[in-house]
Amino acid sequence: MNILKSLSFFFLLLLASNSAIAQDGDPLSEVKQEFQGLEDPQQIINVANSLSLEGDAQNYAEYQKGAALLDLEKPQDAFQVFSSIVERDPKNFFGHLGQGITMMKVGQYSNCITVLTNAIEITDVDSLQAGAKFNRSTCHNRVGNKDLALQDLQEAYATDTMDVAYINNLAMQYGDMEDPDEALRLVRRLVEIDPEFEGAFANLGFQLSEMERYKEAEDAFKKGLKDHPDSPYILNNYGYVLFKLGKTRDAKKSIKKSLRQMETNAYAYRNLALIALAEDEFEDACENIQLALQYGFTELYGPEVKKLQEKHCLND
Repeated sequence: MNILKSLSFFFLLLLASNSAIAQDGDPLSEVKQEFQGLEDPQQIINVANSLSLEGDAQNYAEYQKGAALLDLEKPQDAFQVFSSIVERDPKNFFGHLGQGITMMKVGQYSNCITVLTNAIEITDVDSLQAGAKFNRSTCHNRVGNKDLALQDLQEAYATDTMDVAYINNLAMQYGDMEDPDEALRLVRRLVEIDPEFEGAFANLGFQLSEMERYKEAEDAFKKGLKDHPDSPYILNNYGYVLFKLGKTRDAKKSIKKSLRQMETNAYAYRNLALIALAEDEFEDACENIQLALQYGFTELYGPEVKKLQEKHCLND
Protein backbone atom coordinates (compact mmCIF):
# COMPACT_ATOMS: atom_id res chain seq x y z
CA MET A 1 0.00 0.00 0.00
CA ASN A 2 2.04 2.98 1.25
CA ILE A 3 -0.26 5.43 -0.48
CA LEU A 4 0.19 9.14 -0.11
CA LYS A 5 -2.49 10.80 1.96
CA SER A 6 -2.90 14.41 3.04
CA LEU A 7 -4.17 14.43 6.59
CA SER A 8 -4.25 16.86 9.50
CA PHE A 9 -1.32 19.03 8.41
CA PHE A 10 -3.24 20.23 5.36
CA PHE A 11 -6.27 21.32 7.31
CA LEU A 12 -4.42 22.88 10.18
CA LEU A 13 -3.00 25.30 7.63
CA LEU A 14 -6.13 25.70 5.51
CA LEU A 15 -8.56 26.27 8.34
CA ALA A 16 -6.30 28.62 10.21
CA SER A 17 -6.45 30.97 7.26
CA ASN A 18 -10.27 30.97 7.40
CA SER A 19 -10.81 31.11 11.14
CA ALA A 20 -12.99 34.22 11.04
CA ILE A 21 -14.14 37.08 8.86
CA ALA A 22 -13.01 40.44 10.21
CA GLN A 23 -12.80 44.04 9.14
CA ASP A 24 -9.46 45.82 8.79
CA GLY A 25 -8.37 47.56 11.95
CA ASP A 26 -10.00 45.21 14.45
CA PRO A 27 -7.86 43.06 16.81
CA LEU A 28 -8.41 39.84 14.85
CA SER A 29 -7.28 41.39 11.56
CA GLU A 30 -4.24 42.84 13.27
CA VAL A 31 -3.19 39.57 14.86
CA LYS A 32 -3.61 37.77 11.52
CA GLN A 33 -1.11 40.19 10.05
CA GLU A 34 1.36 39.24 12.77
CA PHE A 35 1.37 35.65 11.50
CA GLN A 36 1.13 36.39 7.78
CA GLY A 37 3.96 34.76 5.85
CA LEU A 38 5.39 32.88 8.84
CA GLU A 39 6.32 29.26 8.14
CA ASP A 40 8.89 28.32 10.78
CA PRO A 41 7.01 26.68 13.69
CA GLN A 42 9.28 28.06 16.39
CA GLN A 43 8.93 31.56 15.00
CA ILE A 44 5.13 31.19 15.07
CA ILE A 45 5.30 30.09 18.70
CA ASN A 46 7.55 33.02 19.59
CA VAL A 47 5.15 35.49 17.99
CA ALA A 48 2.16 33.93 19.76
CA ASN A 49 3.93 34.09 23.11
CA SER A 50 4.84 37.76 22.60
CA LEU A 51 1.24 38.92 22.11
CA SER A 52 -1.19 40.05 24.80
CA LEU A 53 -4.68 39.43 23.44
CA GLU A 54 -8.21 38.48 24.32
CA GLY A 55 -11.31 37.14 22.62
CA ASP A 56 -11.19 35.93 19.02
CA ALA A 57 -7.71 37.39 18.53
CA GLN A 58 -6.36 35.36 21.44
CA ASN A 59 -8.04 32.20 20.16
CA TYR A 60 -6.52 32.74 16.72
CA ALA A 61 -3.00 33.24 18.08
CA GLU A 62 -3.26 30.18 20.32
CA TYR A 63 -4.57 28.06 17.47
CA GLN A 64 -1.54 29.06 15.43
CA LYS A 65 0.69 28.16 18.37
CA GLY A 66 -0.98 24.77 18.80
CA ALA A 67 -0.59 23.97 15.10
CA ALA A 68 3.09 24.93 15.28
CA LEU A 69 3.61 22.66 18.30
CA LEU A 70 2.11 19.78 16.32
CA ASP A 71 4.55 20.53 13.52
CA LEU A 72 7.35 20.25 16.09
CA GLU A 73 6.00 16.85 17.20
CA LYS A 74 4.91 18.14 20.61
CA PRO A 75 1.35 16.82 20.77
CA GLN A 76 0.98 17.06 24.56
CA ASP A 77 1.88 20.75 24.53
CA ALA A 78 -0.35 21.33 21.51
CA PHE A 79 -3.29 19.63 23.20
CA GLN A 80 -2.92 21.88 26.23
CA VAL A 81 -3.01 24.95 24.00
CA PHE A 82 -6.09 23.77 22.10
CA SER A 83 -7.77 22.82 25.38
CA SER A 84 -7.19 26.30 26.76
CA ILE A 85 -9.17 27.66 23.80
CA VAL A 86 -12.04 25.26 24.52
CA GLU A 87 -12.01 26.05 28.24
CA ARG A 88 -12.23 29.76 27.50
CA ASP A 89 -14.70 29.38 24.63
CA PRO A 90 -16.53 25.99 24.68
CA LYS A 91 -18.18 26.72 21.32
CA ASN A 92 -14.93 27.49 19.52
CA PHE A 93 -14.72 25.25 16.46
CA PHE A 94 -10.96 25.53 16.08
CA GLY A 95 -10.20 24.56 19.65
CA HIS A 96 -12.14 21.33 19.19
CA LEU A 97 -10.59 20.78 15.76
CA GLY A 98 -7.09 21.10 17.19
CA GLN A 99 -7.90 18.73 20.02
CA GLY A 100 -9.28 16.16 17.59
CA ILE A 101 -6.32 16.31 15.24
CA THR A 102 -3.91 15.99 18.16
CA MET A 103 -5.75 12.89 19.34
CA MET A 104 -5.46 11.48 15.83
CA LYS A 105 -1.70 12.05 15.81
CA VAL A 106 -1.21 10.20 19.11
CA GLY A 107 -3.47 7.30 18.20
CA GLN A 108 -6.51 8.11 20.35
CA TYR A 109 -8.84 7.44 17.47
CA SER A 110 -12.11 6.92 19.33
CA ASN A 111 -11.59 10.17 21.25
CA CYS A 112 -10.67 11.86 17.97
CA ILE A 113 -14.03 10.87 16.49
CA THR A 114 -15.92 12.21 19.51
CA VAL A 115 -14.12 15.54 19.57
CA LEU A 116 -14.26 16.15 15.82
CA THR A 117 -17.97 15.30 15.90
CA ASN A 118 -18.34 18.04 18.52
CA ALA A 119 -16.49 20.43 16.22
CA ILE A 120 -18.82 19.59 13.32
CA GLU A 121 -21.89 20.17 15.47
CA ILE A 122 -20.60 23.55 16.68
CA THR A 123 -20.47 25.19 13.24
CA ASP A 124 -22.91 25.49 10.37
CA VAL A 125 -20.20 26.59 7.91
CA ASP A 126 -20.00 23.88 5.24
CA SER A 127 -16.30 24.34 4.52
CA LEU A 128 -15.37 24.02 8.19
CA GLN A 129 -17.53 20.94 8.65
CA ALA A 130 -15.86 19.45 5.58
CA GLY A 131 -12.41 20.02 7.06
CA ALA A 132 -13.34 18.29 10.29
CA LYS A 133 -14.95 15.38 8.41
CA PHE A 134 -11.84 15.04 6.25
CA ASN A 135 -9.74 14.53 9.38
CA ARG A 136 -12.38 12.44 11.17
CA SER A 137 -12.34 9.98 8.26
CA THR A 138 -8.82 8.95 9.23
CA CYS A 139 -9.91 8.18 12.78
CA HIS A 140 -12.91 6.21 11.49
CA ASN A 141 -10.53 4.17 9.36
CA ARG A 142 -8.21 3.47 12.26
CA VAL A 143 -11.02 1.93 14.32
CA GLY A 144 -12.35 -0.06 11.38
CA ASN A 145 -15.30 2.14 10.40
CA LYS A 146 -14.57 2.16 6.68
CA ASP A 147 -18.15 2.96 5.67
CA LEU A 148 -18.20 6.01 7.96
CA ALA A 149 -14.79 7.07 6.68
CA LEU A 150 -16.09 6.89 3.12
CA GLN A 151 -19.19 8.88 4.05
CA ASP A 152 -17.08 11.63 5.65
CA LEU A 153 -14.87 11.89 2.58
CA GLN A 154 -17.82 11.89 0.19
CA GLU A 155 -19.45 14.73 2.13
CA ALA A 156 -16.21 16.70 2.28
CA TYR A 157 -15.67 16.22 -1.46
CA ALA A 158 -19.24 17.36 -2.18
CA THR A 159 -18.41 20.78 -0.70
CA ASP A 160 -15.44 21.29 -3.03
CA THR A 161 -14.95 18.94 -5.97
CA MET A 162 -11.71 20.69 -6.96
CA ASP A 163 -9.92 20.15 -3.65
CA VAL A 164 -6.93 17.88 -4.28
CA ALA A 165 -6.80 16.53 -0.72
CA TYR A 166 -10.47 15.54 -0.82
CA ILE A 167 -10.07 13.86 -4.20
CA ASN A 168 -6.85 12.14 -3.15
CA ASN A 169 -8.15 10.61 0.06
CA LEU A 170 -11.53 9.71 -1.40
CA ALA A 171 -9.77 7.85 -4.19
CA MET A 172 -7.63 5.97 -1.70
CA GLN A 173 -10.71 5.11 0.35
CA TYR A 174 -12.44 3.60 -2.66
CA GLY A 175 -9.30 1.63 -3.39
CA ASP A 176 -9.14 0.38 0.18
CA MET A 177 -12.77 -0.71 -0.09
CA GLU A 178 -12.09 -2.70 -3.27
CA ASP A 179 -13.65 -0.32 -5.75
CA PRO A 180 -10.59 0.12 -8.00
CA ASP A 181 -12.47 1.57 -10.95
CA GLU A 182 -13.82 4.50 -8.92
CA ALA A 183 -10.43 4.95 -7.26
CA LEU A 184 -8.73 5.08 -10.65
CA ARG A 185 -11.30 7.53 -12.00
CA LEU A 186 -10.65 9.91 -9.13
CA VAL A 187 -6.85 9.75 -9.28
CA ARG A 188 -7.00 10.43 -13.02
CA ARG A 189 -9.07 13.50 -12.18
CA LEU A 190 -6.45 14.45 -9.61
CA VAL A 191 -3.74 14.30 -12.26
CA GLU A 192 -5.82 16.51 -14.54
CA ILE A 193 -6.45 19.12 -11.84
CA ASP A 194 -2.97 19.29 -10.29
CA PRO A 195 -0.31 17.08 -11.89
CA GLU A 196 2.37 18.69 -9.70
CA PHE A 197 0.69 17.53 -6.48
CA GLU A 198 2.87 14.76 -5.05
CA GLY A 199 -0.09 12.46 -4.54
CA ALA A 200 -1.26 12.73 -8.15
CA PHE A 201 1.06 10.41 -10.07
CA ALA A 202 2.04 8.63 -6.84
CA ASN A 203 -1.48 7.36 -6.32
CA LEU A 204 -2.23 6.93 -10.01
CA GLY A 205 0.72 4.56 -10.18
CA PHE A 206 -0.37 2.85 -6.99
CA GLN A 207 -3.92 2.21 -8.23
CA LEU A 208 -2.65 0.87 -11.55
CA SER A 209 -0.27 -1.37 -9.62
CA GLU A 210 -3.14 -2.68 -7.48
CA MET A 211 -4.90 -3.59 -10.72
CA GLU A 212 -1.71 -5.37 -11.89
CA ARG A 213 -1.30 -2.90 -14.76
CA TYR A 214 2.39 -2.66 -13.96
CA LYS A 215 3.71 -1.08 -17.17
CA GLU A 216 1.16 1.74 -16.93
CA ALA A 217 2.04 2.12 -13.26
CA GLU A 218 5.74 2.36 -14.13
CA ASP A 219 5.00 5.19 -16.57
CA ALA A 220 2.94 7.04 -13.97
CA PHE A 221 5.66 6.79 -11.34
CA LYS A 222 8.28 8.02 -13.80
CA LYS A 223 6.16 11.12 -14.44
CA GLY A 224 5.77 11.67 -10.71
CA LEU A 225 9.51 11.39 -10.13
CA LYS A 226 10.18 14.21 -12.59
CA ASP A 227 8.66 16.71 -10.15
CA HIS A 228 9.36 14.76 -6.94
CA PRO A 229 12.61 12.82 -7.45
CA ASP A 230 13.10 12.22 -3.72
CA SER A 231 9.54 11.30 -2.77
CA PRO A 232 9.78 8.24 -0.50
CA TYR A 233 6.24 7.21 -1.46
CA ILE A 234 6.82 7.28 -5.20
CA LEU A 235 10.26 5.70 -4.95
CA ASN A 236 9.01 2.83 -2.82
CA ASN A 237 5.96 2.02 -4.93
CA TYR A 238 7.98 2.47 -8.11
CA GLY A 239 10.44 -0.06 -6.74
CA TYR A 240 7.67 -2.58 -6.13
CA VAL A 241 6.42 -2.17 -9.70
CA LEU A 242 9.94 -2.63 -11.06
CA PHE A 243 10.16 -5.85 -9.03
CA LYS A 244 6.89 -7.10 -10.56
CA LEU A 245 8.27 -6.25 -14.01
CA GLY A 246 11.38 -8.35 -13.33
CA LYS A 247 13.73 -5.40 -12.88
CA THR A 248 14.91 -6.54 -9.46
CA ARG A 249 18.19 -4.66 -9.28
CA ASP A 250 16.54 -1.33 -10.11
CA ALA A 251 13.72 -2.19 -7.74
CA LYS A 252 16.07 -2.58 -4.78
CA LYS A 253 17.85 0.62 -5.68
CA SER A 254 14.63 2.62 -5.75
CA ILE A 255 13.26 1.18 -2.50
CA LYS A 256 16.52 1.72 -0.65
CA LYS A 257 16.61 5.30 -1.88
CA SER A 258 13.10 5.76 -0.49
CA LEU A 259 14.34 4.53 2.90
CA ARG A 260 17.12 7.12 2.88
CA GLN A 261 14.35 9.72 2.67
CA MET A 262 12.03 8.00 5.17
CA GLU A 263 13.74 5.43 7.37
CA THR A 264 10.53 4.46 9.18
CA ASN A 265 8.63 3.45 6.04
CA ALA A 266 7.23 0.07 7.05
CA TYR A 267 5.90 -0.67 3.57
CA ALA A 268 9.35 -0.26 2.02
CA TYR A 269 10.73 -2.98 4.32
CA ARG A 270 7.80 -5.17 3.33
CA ASN A 271 8.73 -4.71 -0.33
CA LEU A 272 12.38 -5.52 0.32
CA ALA A 273 11.25 -8.63 2.19
CA LEU A 274 9.16 -9.78 -0.79
CA ILE A 275 12.11 -9.33 -3.12
CA ALA A 276 14.39 -11.25 -0.76
CA LEU A 277 11.88 -14.11 -0.51
CA ALA A 278 11.68 -14.28 -4.29
CA GLU A 279 15.47 -14.63 -4.35
CA ASP A 280 15.47 -17.23 -1.54
CA GLU A 281 17.41 -14.82 0.69
CA PHE A 282 15.51 -15.80 3.82
CA GLU A 283 17.80 -14.19 6.39
CA ASP A 284 17.59 -10.86 4.58
CA ALA A 285 13.84 -11.29 4.18
CA CYS A 286 13.31 -11.91 7.88
CA GLU A 287 15.41 -8.89 8.83
CA ASN A 288 13.22 -6.68 6.66
CA ILE A 289 10.05 -8.33 7.96
CA GLN A 290 11.16 -7.53 11.49
CA LEU A 291 11.83 -3.91 10.54
CA ALA A 292 8.42 -3.63 8.88
CA LEU A 293 6.77 -4.87 12.06
CA GLN A 294 8.95 -2.64 14.23
CA TYR A 295 7.77 0.42 12.30
CA GLY A 296 4.11 -0.45 12.68
CA PHE A 297 3.14 -2.28 9.50
CA THR A 298 0.40 -4.29 11.20
CA GLU A 299 -1.19 -1.25 12.80
CA LEU A 300 -1.07 0.72 9.57
CA TYR A 301 -1.83 -1.87 6.91
CA GLY A 302 -2.95 -5.16 8.43
CA PRO A 303 -1.57 -8.66 9.12
CA GLU A 304 0.22 -9.40 5.82
CA VAL A 305 3.77 -9.07 7.13
CA LYS A 306 2.97 -10.89 10.38
CA LYS A 307 1.79 -13.82 8.27
CA LEU A 308 5.03 -13.71 6.28
CA GLN A 309 6.97 -13.84 9.54
CA GLU A 310 4.97 -16.83 10.77
CA LYS A 311 5.52 -18.66 7.49
CA HIS A 312 9.18 -17.92 6.84
CA CYS A 313 10.89 -16.73 10.01
CA LEU A 314 9.51 -18.19 13.24
CA ASN A 315 10.99 -21.43 14.50
CA ASP A 316 8.79 -24.27 15.76
